[in-house]
Amino acid sequence: MKFSIQGHWRGQQLDLQGQFAPGERVALLGASGAGKTTLLRLLAGLDHMPEAQIDIAGKTLGRAWQSPCSLVHQQQVMFAHHRVEQTVHFGARFRPNSQALPMREWAEALDLTDLWQQSCAALSGGQQQRVALLRTLMSQPAWLLLDESFAALDALSRVRACDVVADYCRRTGAGLLLASHHDSPQRILCDSAYSVDQLTGSYQPNLFDQLNRVSSEGGMTTLSGTAEQLTKGFLAVLVDRQSLYLAVPECWQPGNARISLEASEISIALGDQHQTSMVNRLKATVDSLVSIDGERVVVGLRLDQQRFSATISLWSRQRLELVVGQTVFAEFKAAAVQWHGQAH
Repeated sequence: MKFSIQGHWRGQQLDLQGQFAPGERVALLGASGAGKTTLLRLLAGLDHMPEAQIDIAGKTLGRAWQSPCSLVHQQQVMFAHHRVEQTVHFGARFRPNSQALPMREWAEALDLTDLWQQSCAALSGGQQQRVALLRTLMSQPAWLLLDESFAALDALSRVRACDVVADYCRRTGAGLLLASHHDSPQRILCDSAYSVDQLTGSYQPNLFDQLNRVSSEGGMTTLSGTAEQLTKGFLAVLVDRQSLYLAVPECWQPGNARISLEASEISIALGDQHQTSMVNRLKATVDSLVSIDGERVVVGLRLDQQRFSATISLWSRQRLELVVGQTVFAEFKAAAVQWHGQAH
């Protein structure tokens, strides 16, 4: 996908340019009103700008019904006279090879099986989002555009929906553009990022360089590892040659995994291991110390290849006499580790 969208649009100046590889999974980042929805609607062909140049799979984008992109909105359009089964099959009716896709398996994962014969008019907002997602997948777009498509889902339903989207992309080689105020779907599904600010866009090849940068508040860090085995009732994940442990996720298998840590959940210790209820203890090197609000310090920590951060009090920093380059131990409970899937 290659696009150059420059010029005046509804009284504003657009400068959105980019190129994504086939099958790339891109997180759209930006504040509300920055232009993410504008970009998605133009890429889907739902809005038309004469000056825009949009090339997908070697073809210039024409009308929306000819577009290889499908956009799933936060506010879904349902056929009120359809049952759930009918609206899902509607997405597949013009795709002769749709039978190769595991529609029933995905419906079960999205908790739609018991709603199969229900009227779409009677569905809740979250149910409508899940139905619309499945309907769109059955239409087999080459690019799946998701605009706050998980907004009405609870945390567990979001993870399950992400698993379905990841399975679709793996099976079909489809690309993904995902805008979400909840960053967990982006951490699960995406690799690269396209940031939009005041209708101007920029591309970052590594999403986590963007999400994991040490901010003034520390924030959340996502690390890549390898899910290995169950140990003492926990799942062991190897991260930069060190094991950490978390509550066993609903679905997992040995192999690549992503886990996330919140800076405020991490404590810093020195020296040999001492008696503690903390399950996790990672040896790390202090690579930055950033004071915030006169009372707290964000400690940047580096493993072999990856980095994360901890937020501690200024008093703790002074008491431990922390300096850049020092070897420390990051301690945290298993419950503090968030599972962010095995989408890749």
